[in-house]
This record gives sequence, structure tokens and C-alpha cells, in this order.
Amino acid sequence: MRYISYLILLLAVNAAYALKTVYVPAELQTKNIAPVARTLYLKLPLQQTDTDWVFSHGSDLLAGTMELRIIRNNQIVETIIIFNQGKFAKGWKAMLPPVPTGPGAIYFGFISTLPYYTAPGDRLELRLQVVKAVKGIGPHSSGILPKGLYVTTGSYSGLVDDFPLNRTDLYKMIMQDNLNPEDKKILLSDLFNIYNHMAFMNAWAEQWQIAITTNSGWLDEYSQPEEESL
Repeated sequence: MRYISYLILLLAVNAAYALKTVYVPAELQTKNIAPVARTLYLKLPLQQTDTDWVFSHGSDLLAGTMELRIIRNNQIVETIIIFNQGKFAKGWKAMLPPVPTGPGAIYFGFISTLPYYTAPGDRLELRLQVVKAVKGIGPHSSGILPKGLYVTTGSYSGLVDDFPLNRTDLYKMIMQDNLNPEDKKILLSDLFNIYNHMAFMNAWAEQWQIAITTNSGWLDEYSQPEEESL
């Protein structure tokens, strides 16, 4: 089925950016130039050598403030608070990390459950105030995001309207995979909810530098040979 390749492309790595981004094929991009209500998919523009990142102490990140501004026709039409004063704003949450993490850890990607009006010509501004250096880890490195104000501008990497597969077709496709029934139900719900009427935000102009402290990450920890018992 041709949409299988679309799902893979939606999770592809874009070499133009340091961290994992989403490439949305032209066939899925909206043809509607008018603003449409969509939920938001956002990853921080962290610059370092890995393709994923998890903040080890999420409370340190949430102690600051992150807001997104949507600019249309040279006017700010929406200022969205994502988190502030130690907690997420209503309708926002962190994505699930790709690996098991310690309690309180937060992935560098965020999604909204509430829709916002988005249009192809919008410009975006993302602002993050870090009040305390935040430790983190990637597949092959560890480091910190230093205290300070971070600002980046950009545009949508993709705007999707109706997902091209309905739930029945998507279910049939997932049923072909070697997954247990419960995992298939979760995957079905996640795929449909994530990609249906979604605005992807990954095309950022400015990167935020992670200060690498060690060249060892979670993959290196998992690959360590177990000590032989005597």
C-alpha cells in the first residue's frame, strides 16, 4: 500500500537540521491557503550531534516558560503558552520518548490536543526561557541546555488536513504487522490522532546549542556488555 511509505517519510530525518524532524510528502500537504484549525506538533531546534533528546529533569525545563507565536500578514494572530510556572498549559503535553526514561524526564517534542488556526503562509516564532540549566541525554551523547532566553523563527514543515486513510483502512494495514493486539490498538489511535489535521513545526532557522558533556548516551548504556558472574 502506497501510504505505508508516507508513514515512513513522516518520521524521516531531515539532514538540514541537527535533530529528528518530520518530512511531509507533497501528496499529504494541504492545498487550502485559508487558516484551518489543526493540532500542533513541535520539536525544539536543539543543535548537537544526536537525532533525539530527552531532558533528564523535566521540572527544570518546566520551571521556565515556552511560548509560540503565529504571525500572519505581519501581525501576531496567536500567542500560545506551552508551559509556564512548572506545568504544561491546558491542551499541551510532551511526546513519549523513544526509550524508557527515569521519572520526571521530558522528551524534546510537544503536541497539542487543542486545535489552532494555521495557514501555509504563516511565520512562527518560538521563545524558551530557561531559568536553570537543564541536563539531557541523546542516543550517543549527554549535555545541558544552559540557562538563558532562546528564540527561533521558522515555518511549518507540513500542514495536513484529512489523513488519507480512514480508521478502517489504517487498521487493516496495521493488522499486517507483527504486533500484539493491544499495541496495534495504541498504534492505530496514535497514527490517526497525530496525523489527522496536524501542523508540523520543525523548520526552524536558528538552532539552540546543547553543551555536550560526555559522548555517551542511552544507546551506549544499553550496548554495554553485562559482567560475567563468577
